[in-house]
Amino acid sequence: MPTERHQTYLIIGGGIGGLTTGLALARKGIASKIFEQRGPDEADGAGIQIGPNGVTLLRALGVDHHLKSRACEPKHVR
Repeated sequence: MPTERHQTYLIIGGGIGGLTTGLALARKGIASKIFEQRGPDEADGAGIQIGPNGVTLLRALGVDHHLKSRACEPKHVR
C-alpha cells in the first residue's frame, strides 16, 4: 500500500481553497493535481472576500504578498 507521500491527491476546483490546499500539500512534499473547469478566457471571480483567518493562512504559506497589488481593504463595515 503506498504511503501518503507517494500518493497523488486530486483537488477539484482551482479557486482559493483548491490552490491553497495544493500549495500546503506541496510544502509537505505531497503531490497533487488541481482540476478547474473554468476556461482561461473566462473572467476571474469578482468581489471575493478573504476574512482575517484566511489572510493568516495565506501569510503562513508565504503568499500574502501577491495580494497586495490586487486587494483593497474596506474602510468600515456596516
